[in-house]
Amino acid sequence: ERVTFLATLTQRELLPLWWVTLVFSFALTAYFTFLRTYIDETGVGSVGAFFGAYASTAIVLRLAAGWLPDRIGPKRVLYPAMALFATGFLLLAAAHSGLAVIVAGVFCGAGHGYGFPILYALSFGRASIASRGSASAIFTGLFDVGTVTGAPALGALVTRFGYPTMFRIAALWVGLGLLSAAFWDRDLRLRKRS
Repeated sequence: ERVTFLATLTQRELLPLWWVTLVFSFALTAYFTFLRTYIDETGVGSVGAFFGAYASTAIVLRLAAGWLPDRIGPKRVLYPAMALFATGFLLLAAAHSGLAVIVAGVFCGAGHGYGFPILYALSFGRASIASRGSASAIFTGLFDVGTVTGAPALGALVTRFGYPTMFRIAALWVGLGLLSAAFWDRDLRLRKRS
């Protein structure tokens, strides 16, 4: 059975995952694009220390605790991981020391270390066998869309309001994006009054 690219893009079960992937990729540009200039401007921390902590955390989590999503469920790991990711932005917004930048790297690395593979696995798993190639292309393409939209939008926030506000807004974006995806994907429901 042939499934069109558009059908995969608009598949009902995949839409919440596409949304949270876009939210995630948009927010990633906050530090992938602006960490160097943030550190240059503030003189706090180092890019190498942030990304060293970030990458080390992501690698250790994947190697030592990669089984966790399989054991307790991917969504039960995804939501806390994305909360850690957002917390990393809040730590960057308030950083006044090199150690704070390193801790922010750990939080962001934990979020990315789990977030990326879980979102990919959920997307791939919900796609039909005939549409998995398209689903993979859409998933990775959303990271390009996030970069193309996130860098100028977050850059405009830096120019207008400064780095701390941009990082706080990135954290808020992740939180609101995740909350809306949780409702959309029926992981959260409002209780009806009887």
